[in-house]
Amino acid sequence: MTSKWAERARSSPYYPALSHPVFRKVLPGTAASALGDGMSAVAIAWLAVELAPPGSRGLWVGAAVAAYSLPGAIGAVALRRWLVGRHGAGLVIVNSVLRAAALGLVGGLALAGLLDLPVYVALLGVSSLLAAWGVAGKYTLIADLLPAGQRVAGNSVFGLADQVSLMIGPALAGAVTALAGTIWAIFGVGAVIGELSAPFLRRWPVWPVMTAIVLGWGLALVPFGLPTPLWIGLAAFTAGAVIWGPWMSLSMGVFQDASPPGALAQVLAARSSLLILAAPIGIALGAPLVAALGARGTLLVSALATIALGLVTVAALLLARRAR
Repeated sequence: MTSKWAERARSSPYYPALSHPVFRKVLPGTAASALGDGMSAVAIAWLAVELAPPGSRGLWVGAAVAAYSLPGAIGAVALRRWLVGRHGAGLVIVNSVLRAAALGLVGGLALAGLLDLPVYVALLGVSSLLAAWGVAGKYTLIADLLPAGQRVAGNSVFGLADQVSLMIGPALAGAVTALAGTIWAIFGVGAVIGELSAPFLRRWPVWPVMTAIVLGWGLALVPFGLPTPLWIGLAAFTAGAVIWGPWMSLSMGVFQDASPPGALAQVLAARSSLLILAAPIGIALGAPLVAALGARGTLLVSALATIALGLVTVAALLLARRAR
């Protein structure tokens, strides 16, 4: 019986990654870091609310959230000269040390009663300065350690740590936003299930699979834009999370396979900086849409735009196939 289970374990697409002597040592630290990121989803805004005077809480919460993300895009460009060419492990270490120092100083000053809002925002900005390079280093490390056929499984292991953090992190940070910690916990459960499928989906043609993920995610958002009961929306959100779950691992696999080894970290850092910029730009564009259409109408427009993007990609793939 034991040998049968051992054979099944060795036949799993995850086994080569989990049994790698270096990868399995890195994984616990990555999981702990992901858990901290999940907790920060609540903690960053919560501390800003506690420090800010009542009349300006919205401004300072926005500043804190922006400081925890936007400098990563600046660092991706401004520090390129010094960081290009480093191995994945080196990028992860540099980012981790900077984050630990800046966020540790936030905690120390807060406990000593010496933390004020400008210092808080500044330290958050410092902590996120190398975020894009940290993400690039993490996935470059996988490309450094694992052969091409095992990289999606390695991506999935790191992705699972990120998704589990969405379930556990906000709950550990507190139950202040109980309904929201529930919605994201549901999303996290679905995303974990979807993430587990990534190595198996890698056996299929990657572009049709990724296009199907885009279409599925758009369709899953549609109920939120319609006057449907809450349980239908939550069920659709869970299904959408399952569909979206393998996206990160599959897309990282595409970058890892297509980029020259010496340029992979730079490409991934550029990708991360674009994603960091996309969030505040989306918020800026979404605000007038919400004012004009309401939250439900905005979600419906977003869903339909996502579906349209998926259909355009389908048409492009069909045209490329016909040309070949």
